[in-house]
Amino acid sequence: MSELSELARAIAHCQEEQVKTLVREKLDGGSPAGDVLAECNRGMVELGHRFDRG
Repeated sequence: MSELSELARAIAHCQEEQVKTLVREKLDGGSPAGDVLAECNRGMVELGHRFDRG
């Protein structure tokens, strides 16, 4: 798997406040919502892999 973004890592590590901050910064900075959602998805996939591994 490729290197995770800061947002994806925050999701994978269940850092809720960091996730909210990063999402808001990205959207306020003009990042397309679809791109932000894709980063979130990568974090959720990594979180699922971690859960599966125990």
